Amino acid sequence: MTRPTGPNSAGWPWGTATAPSSPSGTPPASSPTGLPATRCVPSPSVPPLSRPTRCPPPTSRTPTTTPTCRNSPGSSPTCGGWPKLADGAPERLTAALAPLVDGYRAWIARREAAVDDPASHLGPYRLDAADALGKARDAADRISAGISRLATDPVARAAFGFANRAMHLQRVHTKAAAGRHNAADRLLDDVLSEVDVPANRSWRPFQLAFILLCLPALADPDHPERSDDRRSAVADLLWFPTGGGKTKVYLGLTAFTLAVCRLAPASGGLDPTAGVAVLMRYTLRLLTIQQFQRATALICACETLRQAGPSRWGATPFRIGLWVGGRVTPNRTDGAEVWLSERRRGTGLRAGGGGSSHQLTS
Repeated sequence: MTRPTGPNSAGWPWGTATAPSSPSGTPPASSPTGLPATRCVPSPSVPPLSRPTRCPPPTSRTPTTTPTCRNSPGSSPTCGGWPKLADGAPERLTAALAPLVDGYRAWIARREAAVDDPASHLGPYRLDAADALGKARDAADRISAGISRLATDPVARAAFGFANRAMHLQRVHTKAAAGRHNAADRLLDDVLSEVDVPANRSWRPFQLAFILLCLPALADPDHPERSDDRRSAVADLLWFPTGGGKTKVYLGLTAFTLAVCRLAPASGGLDPTAGVAVLMRYTLRLLTIQQFQRATALICACETLRQAGPSRWGATPFRIGLWVGGRVTPNRTDGAEVWLSERRRGTGLRAGGGGSSHQLTS
């Protein structure tokens, strides 16, 4: 198959061939352009593209991490019950908490032995393993220091008891409120007796360990971990999969911090009962509201304990606030008053689209 040549041949989009001679041998006639007469030669048939098949996106199932409590020798202790830890004497607290750090150190020793096991294939990572094990030992020492602090510091021990009682109150009352949501005719005491079970009033090992790890620095404003020295200052991060119980940990630390502020003497001439003790920050709006509700349940429990013992916990109420945009809550108290007045009149939301003051029941 040949392409004709000439001034008009460059742009032809298909292949051509010179027309064959006539039966009499007469050369083919010329075309009006002066080029030899040609005929189109069809290109080979190309099958149409098949319709693309939609493949489902890849999926995988991540196993749930359940931090259950086990009592196998040298592994992990029985979970700490809040009522038991709330009223423990120094020797009883030490006896209840010591298995936690003992079990952790036993686990570290087993991990260290596994580094030299050929089946673990950790030989090329020996330096990394040594670094991780060293940090684990530091954490174990800090947990042990928290236990020692509870045994020797009456303020820390009282604040720890306050935190466990507050956690117990907020948890069972939150469960009871949920149980009465669709059965408002049920008596509160009846529902409380059903939900006040060990599963709803206990720490998981990692929760209690993290609290003890942070406890010495929270109890002592002059602790090296709170200093400006970067070599000793510490910022602790708790990582655990969703639903594992991280919120309980920082709620427990919050209650402990509030109690320490009420019991500690004035530091630097400042009133420890005044000011903001804890800041919580969330980047998702729905999560902010949900966590605010849980934190408020804790503050209500703390305030209940304060009112029952004002001589010890002070006359100033425990308070909580929510600092978000004006489309979530009113920015000023007079704006909240206007919103509530219109709500009572049944006029609905304000024309400006301002937020609701009722975040705890939204």
